[in-house]
Amino acid sequence: MHIMDQFMQLQKPKKRIMYATAGRDGVVKTWNNRLQTLQSFELANMKISILIPIAASLCFGGQHETRLLFITRSGEMCELATSFGCAVLLTEAHARRKKQATEAQGLDVNPESSDVYATSGDDGSVRIWSCLLKRCVMRASPDTFGGAAARCCSWAPNGVQLAVGLGGDPMDKARDGTLVMLRIQAGCVLPEILAEIRKSKAPLVDIKWCHDGDFFLVASEDGRVYIHNAHDCTLRTICANAGAPLTSIDMSVDASHFQVATCTNELQFYTIADGTRVLSPAAVRDKKWATITVPIGWSVQGCWKPDADRSVELLAANSLEESARIPSSIQFANNTRYLATPHVTSVHRSPDLKYLAKGCIDGSVAVYNYPTHAPGMSMIKVPGHGSSIAKVRFTSDGKYLIALGRFNRTITQYKIQQLG
Repeated sequence: MHIMDQFMQLQKPKKRIMYATAGRDGVVKTWNNRLQTLQSFELANMKISILIPIAASLCFGGQHETRLLFITRSGEMCELATSFGCAVLLTEAHARRKKQATEAQGLDVNPESSDVYATSGDDGSVRIWSCLLKRCVMRASPDTFGGAAARCCSWAPNGVQLAVGLGGDPMDKARDGTLVMLRIQAGCVLPEILAEIRKSKAPLVDIKWCHDGDFFLVASEDGRVYIHNAHDCTLRTICANAGAPLTSIDMSVDASHFQVATCTNELQFYTIADGTRVLSPAAVRDKKWATITVPIGWSVQGCWKPDADRSVELLAANSLEESARIPSSIQFANNTRYLATPHVTSVHRSPDLKYLAKGCIDGSVAVYNYPTHAPGMSMIKVPGHGSSIAKVRFTSDGKYLIALGRFNRTITQYKIQQLG
């Protein structure tokens, strides 16, 4: 079955003079108005790199129907010159692989190279990007992960290893909870698989490394955090169950504790040595955190709207079920209640500890001074997304801010400039 686009003359009366079709066989064909084949192009034989060489959409362009724009099922947008049979890659993004698997949630910046960051999505691919080149420089195909959705990724401190957490596709749970360790090196065409382990049976949602690379934490939707040794990926500790699916995790600077946020917007603290829960938040109130990605806590509570301000409505949600899961308000330790609309989905502190970026469910992105501990603090709102933000991350040098759209799978890159 081929999809089709047609080219029509602008003069009246309109006359169809050329058609284009594409099918699951990976072939794009052009036809005349008598439905006779003019040209045939096999996408797999193009000189550009395409993960899944099957066109999902076609559109003619150019004054003399000499250009054909097509988008592949793996998210590449290309322009084909029908006169010469050559194609160029214009841009690419994570694709919608299935009806249910439509999200992109994995984003992390390389700690050693400020130019490099990685993304992962439900299409089962991991892509390595360059800030300066503004394009993808390396890909791990869906076959690398057995076609499973990849909803989180995290660079090791050495900037070479990349841990990828699988799971999240409701129609394919065979590899939920699998962790894949990749080696990403400059000059290599494809990533190398170093290890593959599975200790959880639920989707993995976040990964954090110890500052010296000795171990790493893996947060799962089963409510537990799994602590692994980095050198052989063996399991060190399984932490106590949080009672709800986890969403994000941060480790302390001294690698003795970590904090987690649950989908019910609870903030919990645990010890890394034995995985027990710290019942008194006062015991860790003076802890310094190596990263700030948990959107709940004293240093980020200014991101949320005060409960007294009821003028803000829930602007965007993917479904009625998602709207129902978003709490009406959140109560912090100082008994101040904050209206949970628009819902803050991701935060990140800049490397120089000066700024805090946030992304919301309505697609808005804002940058605050850090710590953001009081409501009404001045902020800079930036445009770019029309739906929920999956993650926001500053690059390791703090010069760029990367925002990943959850449902539109769009990557937006902002440049940070000092004023004054």
